[in-house]
Amino acid sequence: MVEFGRAKTGSPHMKFPDVDNIGFQDNGQPNEHGPVMSIMNGLKDVRVQFYRAEISRSAPLYIVSTDPTVAKITGPASGQLGSDLAQTIKFSALAAGRAAFEVRYQWQDGPVLGRLYVQVYQRKNIALRLHLVTVNGAGNPTNFFGKNCPHLADQQARLKWFIQQVNHTWIPHGIYLQPEATIYNTVWGAAQIGSASVSPTYNELVMGGALSPNRSAASINVYVLGQWTMGTTMALGVPVKWAKQQNLLYPVAPGPGVVQHLSNAVYLRSSQFVEPVIVAHEFGHYMELCSLANNGAVQQWHSTGDSVGGNPGVRDDLVSRRRMMYPIVSLQASSFPWRNDVGYGAGKTGGFISYRTLAQDITLGESSRARNAAAGGNFYAV
Repeated sequence: MVEFGRAKTGSPHMKFPDVDNIGFQDNGQPNEHGPVMSIMNGLKDVRVQFYRAEISRSAPLYIVSTDPTVAKITGPASGQLGSDLAQTIKFSALAAGRAAFEVRYQWQDGPVLGRLYVQVYQRKNIALRLHLVTVNGAGNPTNFFGKNCPHLADQQARLKWFIQQVNHTWIPHGIYLQPEATIYNTVWGAAQIGSASVSPTYNELVMGGALSPNRSAASINVYVLGQWTMGTTMALGVPVKWAKQQNLLYPVAPGPGVVQHLSNAVYLRSSQFVEPVIVAHEFGHYMELCSLANNGAVQQWHSTGDSVGGNPGVRDDLVSRRRMMYPIVSLQASSFPWRNDVGYGAGKTGGFISYRTLAQDITLGESSRARNAAAGGNFYAV
């Protein structure tokens, strides 16, 4: 009779998290039946949309938190919901834990008509080392991520701003991408990419990432280049397992005493503006949201190949078009407008990262899988 959803349209925003309403079963929480959302501890004025789906406007309804010490409802202050078919609920995340927002009929302790489960995560910092890369004399362009940045300081400020936009997707999951204080001016030459090219190919790019000066072993290295030779690709995330499976280990034939490195990193092309959620998607790759088996094999990749043990299939449904790891840009345009705009803008990929887990679908449970990957060994440079 009641439903919940995201409280805004357009780009992801940390205070307007998406809601996992893919059915009502959750193998990870078998006693819970309903939609799920999450937020990071300490955020205030967080918003979610409530809908009277199949109940009269005149029915008196209240919204109640089962644990106000974890998630406290601040609007409506009285807890009584208005008569509108849609209404925004505001709350604050006060402590790590789990609570439910219950919709109760007639009284604040009346019968429960529906629940929204709210997971409050403790903040998990993921360290980033940002590199502005010059490749054989070619640096980043003045038109830097869509803004005129004629000076180095301008580019540094723009890059920091851009990473914060990417954070809007991840903060609801308690993940904060935290750049180091220093942005490194890193130079690649023939010793790093194996050629004099100013526009590296894929092979040259991943080789450069492994052999890069200023490379950190305790942060995700984020290499920002003005150009490369990889079609329209604007960002690339290479996790440790994928780098191992592809044998992206350099130098290929090291001499005595030379240490080999993997090319696990995130690579960004700065020559034009790219939607921050697309870069959030690449960090999702780095956090292994395209599931990798123990042997490094990819079990699902974007919208193809996610039928384990069967013929690879392509998903093209409303949920898939919302999901950050199933980018709408890789799905065919549809004659149905509702398929081309899933709440993030016309033709824009969604920012939805799934919460619930189902035994029959290994692609779900992305929120906890990302956090677990970030806590695992060898997450950073190897």
